[in-house]
Amino acid sequence: MIVSHKHNFVYVKPGKTAGSSIELAISRYCGPQDMITKLRPREETQRVDCVARVENPRFVNINSGEMIELQNHSRYCDALRIYGEDIVDYEVVCTERNPWEKAISSFFWKGNRRPERPVAPRFKRFVSDGRWPQDFDVYSLNGVCVADHIIRVERLKDDYRDFLTFLGIPVEGDIVFPSSKGFQRPKEATREAMYTRPWVVRTVFEHTEQLRAVLPYRFEDRSAPDIQLHEDRRAARYKFLEENDCGPVYWEPVQASASV
Repeated sequence: MIVSHKHNFVYVKPGKTAGSSIELAISRYCGPQDMITKLRPREETQRVDCVARVENPRFVNINSGEMIELQNHSRYCDALRIYGEDIVDYEVVCTERNPWEKAISSFFWKGNRRPERPVAPRFKRFVSDGRWPQDFDVYSLNGVCVADHIIRVERLKDDYRDFLTFLGIPVEGDIVFPSSKGFQRPKEATREAMYTRPWVVRTVFEHTEQLRAVLPYRFEDRSAPDIQLHEDRRAARYKFLEENDCGPVYWEPVQASASV
């Protein structure tokens, strides 16, 4: 997650959408008052020319005692609760990806590369058990997608360039993203090889209705669909503010304990 007061945006990232690569690339444009949540130590070594605060800040609600820690894959609603009116008009940007591809990537990311065991049966269980990323709530409020910009993995460089251009950041030459992850899924793990039963394809379809209303992906798609931004996305943010304890008046930072 990034909360940028310099460029007035909040960046949130669902799992397995090249989000860390985007974050590492864009963090060099952030200012010293901006907040970026921590990545894994290996990934942090790829972060260069960054003057922002890289931390996982914790906050406590002064009325209820509830705690919120902003982390790598925190939801937009968590940031809105903490910062309130200060960020409600900031641009919201996220990354997304074909959900059938996302499930395969997640399967191998979670360690399912045992060569002695058949992959297809384990992948079917993985999907049917719902262990693949279903995280539309990362960039939605009460079922409404509040993203103003969506960087699609299928056109990663183009969408990223468009977002930087929107921010007024000049981009010259080819875009090269940091390599943040230390693994690659097997080349043979194609959609056709992994989705060997129609019901597995259908399971992903049935659990991504909200996502597909914004990005109408299909199983057979190899390109990115057009983005259908929700026309009430800003109204949804203000409604959330009215219905919840939001902003510094309700949330106090929790100071990290000093090490002995």
